[in-house]
Amino acid sequence: MQVDYSLKGKLSLYLHEPFRHNGIDSSWAKGRFVLNIVVVMWLCCFVSGCKSPQRTATITQPTPSPVVASPADEQAAALRELRVIGKKIVTAVLAKDGGALLPFDRDDLRLQDEASIKDKNTNLYCYLFDSTCISGTKIPSVYEKLSKAQQPEVYASVTKSPDGRLYGLLIFYDKSQLSEKQLNADFVCTDKALNTISSWHFVLSGGKWNAITPLFDMETDALCSD
Repeated sequence: MQVDYSLKGKLSLYLHEPFRHNGIDSSWAKGRFVLNIVVVMWLCCFVSGCKSPQRTATITQPTPSPVVASPADEQAAALRELRVIGKKIVTAVLAKDGGALLPFDRDDLRLQDEASIKDKNTNLYCYLFDSTCISGTKIPSVYEKLSKAQQPEVYASVTKSPDGRLYGLLIFYDKSQLSEKQLNADFVCTDKALNTISSWHFVLSGGKWNAITPLFDMETDALCSD
């Protein structure tokens, strides 16, 4: 009979050795068998290197509290957005691009104004781009005011009403001739202002600035009533 001298064979022989001897008390043999199992387990750990499973610590990160913007932050953000709108409006006027003004127009006037801007004989087109087509007026158009300005600029302001709504005002002027401090209530209703500046009023609704007056406050006294 071929004898297995490998480690596995030796362990198997060692395990079953107690039962190979006749005449040995079976209880003693069973005890010997249990002892053999303990020895084999120790040998297993010694030979193969038994390792206790590592426990990975789970770290629970605290849930960050939501950042709530303060009213001052919201108003500052609204002012920045209004300035961006003002810059886009200036670019559209200097390019005589009436279509680029329509997205900022009042919703209830947009379709009517779209048709009027395409007709160079309408009051709206003349008010925006060419004052010569309006008889009996010496007030320059919005385009003429901005195109003649050495430094066309936009002044933006935001005020909060008692009910918490934000209202915006854009004033378009020549920075080389006027400073922001001059754009006060004492100046904006003068004849000089009428010939040098333009204005437009907005309200913040649904997170978006919407015009509350016609294009550039046309045919209104909104600037003087502020």
